Amino acid sequence: MKTITASVAGLLLVGSAALAQQAPKPAAEMSQIKYYAGAWKCSGDAPASPFGPAHKTQNSMMLKSDLDGFWYAGTMVETKTAS
Repeated sequence: MKTITASVAGLLLVGSAALAQQAPKPAAEMSQIKYYAGAWKCSGDAPASPFGPAHKTQNSMMLKSDLDGFWYAGTMVETKTAS
């Protein structure tokens, strides 16, 4: 009986230690790109290519921290302007 009680106590101790572990944190280097998070807009010229002639463009981009700071996700939309 003492063996069973000691075994159960040991398992509970090991199990509670595993649950007490801290969640991992993002690498310190991820803080270096926080500057780019947010909404960005720009305009420019797209050169002629096999996909079409040269034209003016407007771009907008939204970039945000994702997956608890382990990743940055974003979307970019480019529109061809009239001129």
